Amino acid sequence: MLVNRSRVVLALLVLFAATLLVLPLTFGLPGGTGPPESVTESGDAINQVYWVVFGMAAVVFLIIEVTLIAFLFRFRRRPETPSDVEGPQIHGNTRVEIVWTLVPALLLLILAIYTFSRVPDVEAKPGGGDMANVVTIEVTGHQFYWQYRYPNDALSYDELVLPLDRKIRLVLNSEDVDHSWWVPELTGKRDAIPGQTNTLYFTPHTTGVFENGVCGEFCGIQHARMTMRVEVVSQDEFAAWLEENAPGTDEVALGESQWAASCAKCHGLDGAGDIGPAIAANNTLTDFEALDKLVRKEGQNLPGNPGYMPPVGKGWTDEQLETLIAYVKSNEQLAGPGGGQDGG
Repeated sequence: MLVNRSRVVLALLVLFAATLLVLPLTFGLPGGTGPPESVTESGDAINQVYWVVFGMAAVVFLIIEVTLIAFLFRFRRRPETPSDVEGPQIHGNTRVEIVWTLVPALLLLILAIYTFSRVPDVEAKPGGGDMANVVTIEVTGHQFYWQYRYPNDALSYDELVLPLDRKIRLVLNSEDVDHSWWVPELTGKRDAIPGQTNTLYFTPHTTGVFENGVCGEFCGIQHARMTMRVEVVSQDEFAAWLEENAPGTDEVALGESQWAASCAKCHGLDGAGDIGPAIAANNTLTDFEALDKLVRKEGQNLPGNPGYMPPVGKGWTDEQLETLIAYVKSNEQLAGPGGGQDGG
């Protein structure tokens, strides 16, 4: 009767553990069990590696925990056993020790071989002739926003537009500290490091908007607001977008997105202040030389000093300063009395 009861308990434990494992996989229950569904081949490769590692770890976990619980039941002290009686003294089992050493080593070797064999798929680098169809976009990380420069020198901030079924090559760098570009639905993350250029390749196969992009490297006080939005559109729509956003087409609209990304996160959309001071109606915003010194050159305000502001526009062109000024002048609240016409 005791044996039957132990078997029932073990069967229930195994069923419970298997349920905990299978339900999230089958029904996609919340809780971060796994990565989101990918829309790129490189993202699929990352997900496959994840689930292989997860599955093997889950099996090992179940075997160990079920064995542990079985031992607790099998070798527990019985009620009729005197409390001063010692259990049998077991000094070792060479065969078991060899097994529990070799099996984990073999499993780790299998995982290593599988993982390294999938690296080319995760990297998604194009071969030979594929380079002719690659769309190269320069990605620059700033505290605390992303800047994108397209093949025709069009710019966008925090929002990236990509064509469907075209190989994408992101060229990543940073103007201040370490950042990391990551949109889980598209592909893995890649660091943006000052003084170093990294590249990230992937090909989106589904149109849509992906809003879960984040900076995957802690980069400062506003790190949590360094998010990104990626929109994948048809190739015709992408070509039209590039034309509509070519340099000089709509400075005010570009300046507005520039303000929202680089200024508003600290000073508020209306310039009334947030973690940074209020700057609405400040003449600096419409004075080219003063603004240049503030956002591109840091002036005399060094890290650690009270009121220090990172050079949010480091690496900006003169044209980018002009677009920001154009937007400020178009906004009565930001420009203040006179619309900033006396400023630069």
